[in-house]
Amino acid sequence: MLFTLVALGTIVSAVERSAGESRVPLSPAEVVAKFHSAPLKDVVLVRFRVRDVADGNPDWTYLYADELPGRNLFAVEFSRAAKAALRQRGVSDLAKHFRGKEVEFAGPIKVTMLWCFPACELYTLRVENLEQFSAIREIDRAGGD
Repeated sequence: MLFTLVALGTIVSAVERSAGESRVPLSPAEVVAKFHSAPLKDVVLVRFRVRDVADGNPDWTYLYADELPGRNLFAVEFSRAAKAALRQRGVSDLAKHFRGKEVEFAGPIKVTMLWCFPACELYTLRVENLEQFSAIREIDRAGGD
């Protein structure tokens, strides 16, 4: 009986680790491809270059990745709490701080259909706290990205 419980506990912890702790960063295109084959329900680590920042609303700010094939879009959405935490660390202008840089964030992925013409899908990773933020770096322009 004890052996069965230990074995079951080992299997459960191994499955939880492999499903919830993927530390290999995906590109936005890889996120879209994986989501189309089977919806991503776990936390995903995503690495991308910030193309643009939409920071016109106090409730949300989006960091957009480069456009993807098929009119798909990918963005990281900052909550009010995450933006406040950045301000406490001295980041007052999100656009200036993130635009053109490579970033890594971890979180669940959500898909929203944007009913514009033509319609497109927006894949978002919502950032509630700075623990989801793992890296930022300048992109070497001389080396061509």
